[in-house]
Amino acid sequence: MRRCVLVLTGVLIVTATARGAEVYSTIGPGSSFRTDAAWGVWGPAATFITPQGPVVVGNQDIAAPFTVGPGQDYSLVSATLALAHSGKSDSLTVRLFSDSAGLPGANLASTAVINVPASPTLMSADFSSANVTLEAGKAYWLVADANADSTIQWQWTSTDVTGFGAWIPRQRALH
Repeated sequence: MRRCVLVLTGVLIVTATARGAEVYSTIGPGSSFRTDAAWGVWGPAATFITPQGPVVVGNQDIAAPFTVGPGQDYSLVSATLALAHSGKSDSLTVRLFSDSAGLPGANLASTAVINVPASPTLMSADFSSANVTLEAGKAYWLVADANADSTIQWQWTSTDVTGFGAWIPRQRALH
C-alpha cells in the first residue's frame, strides 16, 4: 500500500499522489484554479448582510466525489483545497466519506482546517493520523463543512470538469 496526498482545489480538482504516482486529477495547468468563482460553504450560524438587514443562511456543506484508479490501494495523507473566507470565522472541517449510491455515505475521517485567509489560497487538510485506506476502484467524497458562523469559499476548478454536488447533511440530497 502506498501513501497518498489528495489535492482538491475547487469542486472536482482532485489530485492524489503516492511517491509521485498520480491517482486522480482534474486540477488545471500549473495547479490552477479560479479565483473569481467558488461554492459557498456556510456554517450553521453564517449570516449575510442584505439591504433588508442580516440574514442567517444556515448550514451548507459542499461535496466533491472522486474515484481511486484501479490496481492499487493508497493511504490518505492529506487533501489540499483552494479556499478563502469572507465571514467572521475562518475555519472548517474537511471530511472523507465513502460513496453510497452516488451520495456521501459513511464518514471515514475528518480534520480541521484553520486560519483560512481572505484571498483564495491552497490550504492543506492533514489526514495522516486517520489511517484511512483508499481502495482501488472505489468512489469517495470529500466534504467541506464550515464551522459556527464561518462563510468559506471553495474555489472552482479552472477546467471544464462537471459532476460535482452540493450536499446538505440534514437532507442528503444533491443540488
